[in-house]
Amino acid sequence: MRQLTNQELRKKFGTFIYEGRVKKKLYQREVAKEIGITQANYSQIERGVREPNLTTIMDICKVLDLDFSEFLETVTKRRKVPQRYQTSDEEENLTMF
Repeated sequence: MRQLTNQELRKKFGTFIYEGRVKKKLYQREVAKEIGITQANYSQIERGVREPNLTTIMDICKVLDLDFSEFLETVTKRRKVPQRYQTSDEEENLTMF
């Protein structure tokens, strides 16, 4: 089984936090403000463009009530994202987030 590249990991983490943010019905700027970074930086993390440091990862997970260990398990075992982190089709179509 091949290892994921840094780019693939960033994208998967971005999807993970995007889905968590949508579930909590938060705007990017609200999460960014709570963890002390700009909305632009947060957006880059969520899109997989910027690689956050460990402190930022943990801060984001705390604000969004996400379990980072489950994310790690998901990417290391290549299993589906746990149901509680998946969004419904209706939530995915929201344009305000």
